[in-house]
Amino acid sequence: KKVVVIYEGVVQCFKTLNQSRIDSRAIRRFDLKLRNYLIYVGSLYPHKNLKIVLDILPQFPELKLVVACARSVFWERFREEIEKRGLKDKVILAGFVSDEELVVLYQRALAFVFPSKSEGFGLLGLEAMAAGCPVISSNAGSLPEVYGRAAVSFDPNNKEELTSAIRKIRDDRGYREKLTETGEKRAKLFSW
Repeated sequence: KKVVVIYEGVVQCFKTLNQSRIDSRAIRRFDLKLRNYLIYVGSLYPHKNLKIVLDILPQFPELKLVVACARSVFWERFREEIEKRGLKDKVILAGFVSDEELVVLYQRALAFVFPSKSEGFGLLGLEAMAAGCPVISSNAGSLPEVYGRAAVSFDPNNKEELTSAIRKIRDDRGYREKLTETGEKRAKLFSW
């Protein structure tokens, strides 16, 4: 009875930035078209499990993967993995992007994909939701508690479930819009 859970909050810029006011360098730099990419934001530690996205990406010839993260030893290993698999044309290692650019990247993406095998909270998915981006998340750690029904969840070891989630969001506009709306409402529950 002495323990109270205090959740993290979503920074206001993810909730209120109007895409039409931003001329995003990231969009121009990588020539990204509306809804033709998945986005992942965060570190590339092995438990983040991003290799599962590389496994299924060839099934979606029209989609790219944008990875926004700081450089590290894991970034370099991931870059080598992309080259080894022949996916250089399908994966964009964006490096660091500003919050303003990130909001635009979220708003234009087909979905934010979060295949992590272990998370203590999952703030990045909430930020994506707040910016109007559908979220596809693993069902590991705290993620089901934080995202509730506002994300499509999948077993982080199951490629078929991830593939199915991407197809559903890609092919069913009504479903994608409903998920976006549910995500925006969910993100409003988390404030500082």
